[in-house]
Parts: sequence; C-alpha cells; structure tokens
Amino acid sequence: MIAKDLLEVDIPTLSEVDNGLKALSVMESAGVTDLPVIQGENYIGLLSENALLEMADLEKPLEDCRIHYLRPHVHKDQHLFEILGLMFRFKLTVLPVLGDEHQYLGCVLRSRMLEHFCDLATVKDPGAIIVLEMRDSDYSISEISQIIESNNARILTLFVTKSYSDETILWVTIKVNIMDVSSIVATFERYTYKIKGIFNDDSRVNDLYHDRFEEFMKYLDF
Repeated sequence: MIAKDLLEVDIPTLSEVDNGLKALSVMESAGVTDLPVIQGENYIGLLSENALLEMADLEKPLEDCRIHYLRPHVHKDQHLFEILGLMFRFKLTVLPVLGDEHQYLGCVLRSRMLEHFCDLATVKDPGAIIVLEMRDSDYSISEISQIIESNNARILTLFVTKSYSDETILWVTIKVNIMDVSSIVATFERYTYKIKGIFNDDSRVNDLYHDRFEEFMKYLDF
C-alpha cells in the first residue's frame, strides 16, 4: 500500500494570502491541526495550529508573518510504513503527498491510518492470533513459519514490536488462517517459545489489533 492509494484529494489547502483566522477556521472545519500551504501546484510547507496560535496578529496574511512551516512530505510511491513513520515523528494529522515534479497531489489523513493498517493486517479475515515473547537473538521467521505450516496452517500477518522496558525483548504477533491453534501452541511450547497471548474470538482479535497498532505507532514515534 503506497501513498497514491491513500490519497485524500478533498482536504482543504491554504494560501499565503489567507490570514490566521481563516486558517484556524478551516482546520476546525476539516477536523485537523495541520494544513498544507500551496502556491499554484507548489508545496510551500505545512502549517500547524500551534504555529498559528503563536502569531501576534491573526488577521494578517500568512505571507506577512514570520510563520514557521514544517516541510515533511512523501512522494506518491512511498510505502504506508514510511508514511506512518513521518506522521508520528512530526505528530501530524495530515501528510502532504507530492508527485514526480514535486507538485502537490493531496494528503494522507492520520485518522484513516488505522483503517488502512487493519486492511494490511488482514483484520477482517477469519483466524486466530498468537503473540510470542522472545529475545531478539532468538527470533527466526523461518522457524516460526515452519512450526505453523507443519500444523496445516498459514500465516496471514506477522509483525514485530519491541518491549518498552527492554529493547532486547520482542513481541511477535502472528495471525493464522485457522481458529483452533491448540496444536500450533503445543508445538511452540515444545520448542520452548513463550506464549504471551492467544486470541481467537473476533471481538478480542479486533481489540488486540487496535492495541498492537497503538504499540506499533509508539515504536515508530522515534
């Protein structure tokens, strides 16, 4: 999933002839705290609500004020994970997407990221989730895959997050295509894997993915 697939073209933009009051009003109406400032097709920068609130006179045009613009952006072919990393590094509610000529194409909305991430993580597909805990030196995707496939199952999604208290500890979240994972769990235990959690009820699966999404976002927020 890349930026051009996530594009929101109806997010309003600002011009430097707009004043601070208009910018705040547009942000409130759009439900965001950042908006791109555009001149023609050119991307000038991203204006934040905090920068606006520091203006001495909100009735002045933006071009007459010493506005501090952020300039984060992605190009249309960049991956979802790169987008997430930038959005959460800069605490953005929108992230501009630029074309091959550096022209402004639209924005990606942070509020839509959970939906896109859930699509990527196959949340809507039936299956159980197993969460393993291990040291990073013990992580082997080939061994994990072999254990699951030897029990007549397939991995739908697998991703890794680090423990907040100890960066050498990994949590490996695996979604498989079956609901009864007792034989898989038994095999993991024979291989001395630590089972952190097992989830095979749909409502708990969705809750877990929401929690893991939040953990993943915190991990990207470096």
